Amino acid sequence: DEVGRRAEEAEAAARARLAALVAGDVRFVVERESDGAVAGRRADASLRILDTVTGPKVHPTARLDLHGHDTASATREIARFVRDSSQKSARIVLIVHGKGLHSEGGLGVLADLVVETLTRSAISSRIVAFATASPRLGGLGAMVVRLGAG
Repeated sequence: DEVGRRAEEAEAAARARLAALVAGDVRFVVERESDGAVAGRRADASLRILDTVTGPKVHPTARLDLHGHDTASATREIARFVRDSSQKSARIVLIVHGKGLHSEGGLGVLADLVVETLTRSAISSRIVAFATASPRLGGLGAMVVRLGAG
């Protein structure tokens, strides 16, 4: 119902604000292209770090598919996936968020949510860089993420 959905959204927003406080001083440089592609890196990381998440030789070792998730459950799943992958020493992972073609109104919200969660939540200390995936890995419907120690 509408009231339940709004309460869930308000709770998710409050959790995001709290997580941003927990994330502390981790800052990111994020660039968005006109075609919707995104690339980001920690502000203290070299520009060359983006090479680890782009190009034909990128091979993610773990994958999360967010199809069918709402924003609240997607946020939880991203955090869980990043923590678990980091603990398993994975360095390059893939988050499939879809293009929003089947979303209400045809507008996807999960791509922006992924960027927001990677850069402004408690898991941001584990993120080094990220970029829209190459076409072979899902293109505009997926994000390749470089994890570090965190």
